[in-house]
Amino acid sequence: MNENFFLKIIDKYLTGDISREEERLLNEYYKRLNEKERISLSDERQEVLRKLMLTNILTAINPPQKRVKSFFLRVAVRLSVAASLLVILAFGFYFYTTVKIREPKIVLLAKFVKGAGEKTRAMLTLSNGFKIELGGIKAGAVANDNGVLISKVREGKLDYHAVSGKGTEPTPQLLSQTLEVSTGSSYEIGLSDGSKIWLNAASTFSFPAKFGENTRKVSLSGEGYFEVAKNKLTPFLVTSGRQLVEVLGTRFNINSYPDEEIIKTTLTEGSVKISVSGTTYSGVLKPGQQALVDKLSLRIKNTVNPDEAISWQKGFFTFKNENIQTVMREISRWYNVEVSYQGIPAQANFGGSISKSKSLKEVLRSLELTKAVHFKVEGRRVTVMK
Repeated sequence: MNENFFLKIIDKYLTGDISREEERLLNEYYKRLNEKERISLSDERQEVLRKLMLTNILTAINPPQKRVKSFFLRVAVRLSVAASLLVILAFGFYFYTTVKIREPKIVLLAKFVKGAGEKTRAMLTLSNGFKIELGGIKAGAVANDNGVLISKVREGKLDYHAVSGKGTEPTPQLLSQTLEVSTGSSYEIGLSDGSKIWLNAASTFSFPAKFGENTRKVSLSGEGYFEVAKNKLTPFLVTSGRQLVEVLGTRFNINSYPDEEIIKTTLTEGSVKISVSGTTYSGVLKPGQQALVDKLSLRIKNTVNPDEAISWQKGFFTFKNENIQTVMREISRWYNVEVSYQGIPAQANFGGSISKSKSLKEVLRSLELTKAVHFKVEGRRVTVMK
């Protein structure tokens, strides 16, 4: 195998188009390279080859179609049955192979290890169910999902980039992936269409590795700030609980934690359409407005400060006339503590801003300065007292 062919096969591996024979040749050729020849390769190619050897070319949920096909052909020849039976077998074979071809093809490109207490923690579940603890791997290529290269750019940031449009495109539901962000962490993700999403602590975001031609649909549980790439022909849909947000390209924040009674959507740029499932309620937000969705209703609040809604993305807690229960829910998500109340919670409202880089003790001390509440901390439990 000459060098050009060798490099060509590496590219085919990255795009997910490599055959089993080419995969075998790639392994064999790499094993025969001497140390000098390996060093002469570019750093990028060495990194690709290193990952190939570390994972022993982990791939492919797609079964070898040629073997399946030859199996059915042998059965058809040996049986030599009536034409009606051949038609049934042919139909069954077509259905089976069609389903298999439409399964997402995933190539793992990194060596996966359990995290070692990294500050930023997140779990990515690929469309084949394989789970990746992102805090436990180095920056670089993570996987190739049917022609979409998934890369960890740095700690706390993941990027999706379409590198190949070849082959039969799997159905959108088979491409669904999920990113779960732990308490005390936040994560940024760049989607394949160019949109950027920032996820707050204890949030879950589901999305396809590659969007279809008609819609761009994702779902969120928790809090996320969206910068949606403009595409007038393909609407971007975000489901969060009972709320549906539809945009063509804009910037907005959604707070939809399951333990919050109201889903808050705040618009910073452009316009978004809000609707509530099971009702006829809908509305259009303009910049500086906020949608409040409770069990069955939709209200639009005018003249809010969008910067306050997205201050978490810049590393701050910001409260504006919030009760102590709301304040403590946000604190518990970031510091991973359990909160209990001694007696009836204080009826005072709290406002202000404080950096998330502060310790739990410093944040609680700031709240105690109001004289409305006091705290007792025992391990991971915080008791709120008057």
